[in-house]
Amino acid sequence: MKMYVANATRQTVNFMYRLPGQNGLKSHFIPVGKQMLLPFDLNSEEVDYIVRYNQRYGFVDTKDIDRTKPYTGLIYSLDKPVPTTRLGYMMDHNLEVLTDRGKRNRELAAVAANQTLENELDKTPGMADLNGLEMTIVEETRPGQATSPNPINEGFRVDRSAEAPRAEGRREGGRGGKGKRNR
Repeated sequence: MKMYVANATRQTVNFMYRLPGQNGLKSHFIPVGKQMLLPFDLNSEEVDYIVRYNQRYGFVDTKDIDRTKPYTGLIYSLDKPVPTTRLGYMMDHNLEVLTDRGKRNRELAAVAANQTLENELDKTPGMADLNGLEMTIVEETRPGQATSPNPINEGFRVDRSAEAPRAEGRREGGRGGKGKRNR
């Protein structure tokens, strides 16, 4: 079998793998949005070994990318190249996942900053409680640096008086099931 490996990230990837019964690690650089054919035919045991080794790094079969939710850096296909439409789809998906992850990280940074300020206020006698914090995160460019096509400019408000949002997928009753409340 032939194995094609495509890079769905926005950076060059050094694809590394081992083959059963052989010493040493093999590696190949794959440019952004490109794919490569591994330089030899593989049997099913070797394919399984390569897939198992790389799954933890986001290695997904081309036919499974529609069901993929997390970030997926590498896609593989057996006996035929990864279609460019599938590779483009995965690159767009990855950008969306990373954008959402970045926004969530910035939200968590605002909460952490609020907690740090509250802790410092607690240590100082006579200081009022902090009821809320507003934080704005703005991406700035240095002189001579290219500007980002989508610069970050987000504001966050941490408010102790606001009701906490309910976790998605949880029922009202917690562990009680069928909406009953445990007491």
